[in-house]
This record gives sequence, structure tokens and C-alpha cells, in this order.
Amino acid sequence: MKRNQKIAALTVYSAFIGLGISYGPVYLFHPIALLFAFVFVYEMFFSSSAVSLVQIVKGLSKPKLQNFFVIMWVWYALALFWSVDISLALYHLFYISNGIFIVIAMQYAMKSQGDQKQVVRVLGILVFVEIVLSLFEGFSGIQWPISPYSEYIEFFQRKTGYAPELSDDIVNAIRHTPTGFRWNPNNLALTMLIVLPFFVFYRRIAIRIAGSLAALAVIFMTGSRGVLIGLFFMAIAFVFLYLKRKHVLLVLAGIVVSLLMVWFSLPTLQKNYSVKYVEVTNTADAFNKYLFTDHELVNDTSSIAIRQNLAKNGIEALKESYGLGVGGGNSQIVQKDAGNTHGILSMHNFWIEILVEAGLLFFVAWCIWYFLLFRRLYFISKKSHSVNIQYHAKAGSLSLIGFSVGMISISSAIYFFPMWILFGFAIVTIQGAEKV
Repeated sequence: MKRNQKIAALTVYSAFIGLGISYGPVYLFHPIALLFAFVFVYEMFFSSSAVSLVQIVKGLSKPKLQNFFVIMWVWYALALFWSVDISLALYHLFYISNGIFIVIAMQYAMKSQGDQKQVVRVLGILVFVEIVLSLFEGFSGIQWPISPYSEYIEFFQRKTGYAPELSDDIVNAIRHTPTGFRWNPNNLALTMLIVLPFFVFYRRIAIRIAGSLAALAVIFMTGSRGVLIGLFFMAIAFVFLYLKRKHVLLVLAGIVVSLLMVWFSLPTLQKNYSVKYVEVTNTADAFNKYLFTDHELVNDTSSIAIRQNLAKNGIEALKESYGLGVGGGNSQIVQKDAGNTHGILSMHNFWIEILVEAGLLFFVAWCIWYFLLFRRLYFISKKSHSVNIQYHAKAGSLSLIGFSVGMISISSAIYFFPMWILFGFAIVTIQGAEKV
């Protein structure tokens, strides 16, 4: 790698760590990304290989998947004109700009298959570190210093994430809930869901098994029900879209054996992890209530009722905007005005968030783009003769399936850096396949 490529790669690595190394609102990512911004702008406009404005316009006019991010940025910028709270819309635009910059950094760092392999290897090391950290948190109760459950969190200008007057059992369960580099258990679980396919399709059987089991263990330790639902859909897709027919029965048998092992270990899990046991075993019931039970028939302060109210308030606001959307970040104003979400203002469903804030037209465009991104990767995984590209395309496309469902578990994905890394990785893989 050249020096400037290394700066771009450092931007990607710091983005993966995200809030894990930060002070207040400033992440390690921010100064490194700023440095890369200077490098990028200089090479684009002032170096001997500078690109002309005509070339830029021609590049943007071509129907390429990465050009959708330009459309996204422009649309959210236009939404400033009809947003009630301009400051929230500007913050949202800043978050999108950071995400797009991560995608650009990945394209810049991974200009060849060798570069991509090198960056993926380092990201794999960071994933390994986070998994080890998360398992340590879950078993020991000792948290990463920049975690809402850490006793040192106030030194980093952040607040403790739980009320100290809670019962000892609840506090103990919270202190044994891993957060890794993500601050929030749901965000950690979703990160593990994204990286899981990269273990599942890995060529070395030992790493494939150990990595998959470790990632699954972290997901179960978080008790994230939305991610468990995403895991279920990912498993179905894996069996019917990626496995050869002769392997389907073998894998199904393995799943049955695994389920039996979990079944026989339930008494032990219930005894030692009672709070997480209840959360995990109630996943199917919670999903059913979220979709089919009126919020008035469930506990009004429950997570399900709050999420239902968040969605209902957002859809009502969308109708009032005649499908145009309320503007980036302004769904918070909608929830605050409704006053029925018990202080929860984030949409907690990124699909509905995009629909409510960006409007119906952009939402349809987003869904089409997301599907085309998956479709392109999936067909590359079937047709490519390159072992590396085939592996990257398989893992990336299956990650997109899991992420599309698992993202309902987090408050918002707009500033969830692993999502942008996944998008950047998918686009680089597609570009690499086109060159072969």
C-alpha cells in the first residue's frame, strides 16, 4: 500500500472501533478521517492525477451502485428546507457524510484484491479482539472503560447507562451484558451478526467453527431479540441460497443437534443467566406482539408498546407531510410532540426511520438500491472464478440479509459505522469482480 492508502485504511480501522476509543462525542475516527479528507481532496483536485470536473460529472452520471450515496446526501440536504428543526437535520447530514466518507476510504484503501485481502485481515484481527473483549465482559462482569456499564465511564465525559437503585439481580445481569466497542448491547449483537458470515464461509474449518460459535455466544449474551430474529432469517437464507443440495441435510441435522444441546442446557442457563434467559426465550412472542398485538393490549411501558407507538407516530407524521418526509433527524420532534413513548425519541427501526424522515420516494429508492446491492453480490458469489472474490461476495451478501432484519434492534443505524463498512466492502467487492 502507498502512504495515502494506509491513511485511508487507518480511517476504516478507526471507524470499526468507533465509539470504543473516544472522549465525549469525539471518536478516534474523527481526527484520522479529517487527515484522510485533506489527502483525498488534494489528490482529487491538486495532484498530478487530479480529476477534472467534467470527469466527476461523467462518473456520477453512470448508473453505478456507489453513486446512490450522492443521491442520498443531496436528498437529505434538500430536506433542510422543510425540516422543522434545522439543527437536527444538519446533525443527520453530518452523520451521513461520515458514513459516505467511510465508503470512500474503503474504495481508496482497497484498489486491488491484494489490498482488500490485507484490509480484511486487519479488520478480522479487530473483530477477534472485540469478540475476546465481549466474552470477557460477559463472563467476568468487568467492562471496557468506555461502556455505559463501566465504573470509569464518567472519566470519558459520558454517563452510566443504568440506575444504581435497581435490584442486585438486575444490576448483576447488566454488568455481565457485553457491549464491546459499541456502547450498546444491541449494536454489539448486530456487529456480530454482520461478521458471522465471514466466519461461516471461511476456508479454514477451525476458524470457521470457533469464530462462528464465539460470535453466536456474544449475540446470545446480549439478549438482543431483534438480532436473534435476523439470525433466524440469515440461517434460512444460508441453507436455501448458499448451500449445495447434498449439504442441506447435513446442515439441518447439525442445527437439530445444536437445538437439542440448547434444550438440555436450558435449566443451567435459566439458573445462571435468568434475566437473559427470559429475554432470549421470549423472542418469538415479542416479535408476534410487535406485529399483531395492539399496543393497548400490552404493557404501555414495555419495549414492544413503545416501539409500536414510535412507528405509529412516525407514519402519522409521514401522512401529514404528504409522503415527503419530515427531514433528517426530525422524527425526534415527532416523538417528542406525541408524548407517548416515555422519553424514547429514536425510531428503533431504521427502515421506518428512512420512510418517515426521507419520505416515500427515497424509501422506495433505498429499498431498490439495497436489493440490487445484494443481488449483484449474490450473483458474483455464484459466477466468479476468483476464490477471494467469491468468498467476499458470499459473506457480504449474507451479511446484507441478516443486517436488513437485525437493524430493527438498534435505535438508529445512521451513525452505526459497521453498516457503512459493510456497504463499502460490498461496493469494493463488486468493483473487484468487474476488473477480473
